Amino acid sequence: MGVHGVTFDSDLELPLKKIIKNTRLDMMTRTDAIIDLLTLSKTTSTINAKIVKSVANMIDKLPPQRLKGEIKEFELCSRYIDPILSALFDDPHNGVLFRWTSTTNREAKDARTDGSISAQRPDSCVSELDQLYFGNSLGYVEVKPASEKANKYAVSKDLIRLGIMTKNSCDYSRLNACMAIQVIDTEISFYITRLRADGLYLFSELCTIKAPSSLEDLGIYLNYLDDIASVLSCFKKWCVHMSSEEAMNATSKRRMSLSDEQFGLLSHSKSNKRRSVTMH
Repeated sequence: MGVHGVTFDSDLELPLKKIIKNTRLDMMTRTDAIIDLLTLSKTTSTINAKIVKSVANMIDKLPPQRLKGEIKEFELCSRYIDPILSALFDDPHNGVLFRWTSTTNREAKDARTDGSISAQRPDSCVSELDQLYFGNSLGYVEVKPASEKANKYAVSKDLIRLGIMTKNSCDYSRLNACMAIQVIDTEISFYITRLRADGLYLFSELCTIKAPSSLEDLGIYLNYLDDIASVLSCFKKWCVHMSSEEAMNATSKRRMSLSDEQFGLLSHSKSNKRRSVTMH
């Protein structure tokens, strides 16, 4: 994707480790840790600042230790996943909002061609603002809790839906690329879709990270800082609108997607014994 070599600022890693350790050992309060982290983010690049903010969000929201009970989908989204994804992708100052959606995305409402995009709502999306309205979608998120982790059918179907939604968002919104994020329990996988040649859309995996489940585990997040920086670089560089010339050149290369009816014809077999080609 042209961002190989993008890394998190190594000078910030030691302060991050120190703040996380002091908070975990009750040597500083969570509020003081958040203040120190936000102060740290003022002196670095936008990408690094977003990553530092995600750490601050997790310090604010994570329980001290891993919970024993089952984590339902709503709790998974609000306490464990949102602190990371909202920090990375929410940018109101530049007209981009990360939101947990309760309505169908704009592309599904506005598209005039049958089957141009799946009408099923995503769990979350990254939306541009169009004055006082939600505009085009730059990314989509699908979430499955731990109880659904072994359900290959549901997990694979979500991944296919992400591919369809991002492909059609590229077409309808004239984007160079669109981001897809699949969350399974606390595992977060990042993908990006681009139209690369005549009728050829590439759905590429960027990386997979593990979201911490407690303050005790937060140090593990630091292992993924370079990967997250690369994801944000991809998003910033590619998930933007094409120029008029690029959009005109891409018109003849686009292809129709599966209609909702065709999507519904996918195998309904739910045997977990069969190998799933859409899972790791």
